[in-house]
Amino acid sequence: LYLLLPAREKVVGLAIGFSLSYAIGAVVLGRLLRRQLGPPDRPVRQTHVRLAAAAAAAAVPTYLAARLLTAGLGLGAQAAFVAVVVATLAGGAVFLGLARRMHVTELDDLLGAVRRRLRPT
Repeated sequence: LYLLLPAREKVVGLAIGFSLSYAIGAVVLGRLLRRQLGPPDRPVRQTHVRLAAAAAAAAVPTYLAARLLTAGLGLGAQAAFVAVVVATLAGGAVFLGLARRMHVTELDDLLGAVRRRLRPT
């Protein structure tokens, strides 16, 4: 896409290309794992559905924060950096909050491992 698109659309083309490659890779890997391990158990499917729902809901404040900040601050490099950081923090907080409320226990395991790793010895 980078080679095919006009100059002002190259960055968007790169993002689309990366997204497509990740999606295709996930589908291929999922099929390979299904062959090796069999279909996922019900709890695994439920966890994936909960995580997907939390991620979809977190996309809304992430997008809104990025749009509002770039509209207010402009499109310069520093403004874009601020927008990315703030939008990521907003979306991440919503995702973590929703995942916790949806009782995604794997999240507690992950956060516990991170806390143990960061705790001084």
